[in-house]
Amino acid sequence: MKVKTIAVRSTNKISKKIRIMRYMASMLNILREEGQS
Repeated sequence: MKVKTIAVRSTNKISKKIRIMRYMASMLNILREEGQS
């Protein structure tokens, strides 16, 4: 039981990091596109 909660917590942290990374990447892409045009 304890192991499961720890695993879920770690996966939530990882998914949050991935979400932040994707958000940052999309923002950078938008800025890059605006700079080119």
